[in-house]
Amino acid sequence: MILLAAFFCAAQQNSRKLANHDITEMVSLGISDEVVIDIIHAAQATELDTSSESMKTLKAAKLSDNIIRAMINPHPSIAGNANPADEQKAAAEGDPNDPNSLHDPSIYMYAKTRNGVQMVMLEPTVYSQE
Repeated sequence: MILLAAFFCAAQQNSRKLANHDITEMVSLGISDEVVIDIIHAAQATELDTSSESMKTLKAAKLSDNIIRAMINPHPSIAGNANPADEQKAAAEGDPNDPNSLHDPSIYMYAKTRNGVQMVMLEPTVYSQE
């Protein structure tokens, strides 16, 4: 049992932190920005240098601004000061004229109004449990 515990401790110590050279290597291999950003966000420990001197190296390695933003804030839900409830509310509200954003259950149509083309609720859908 002690041997097993020692093995797990050694394995945890050998796991290294995600660093700049790991990111530049992934980009040079042609891994998409979305995958690299997901890897950055999923990393438990990072050692990412986003100093002004490193920015020159990162841009020379052709890292996109989206990847660099993820490197600056690798754990947005932890490091951000925003309340998760506020983030969910903003995501739920979305653009009221975008059919792909969340809306109340209903029947909608596009209508030309004084403010331009907008989605208008025709008939709300209500579940009466009958």
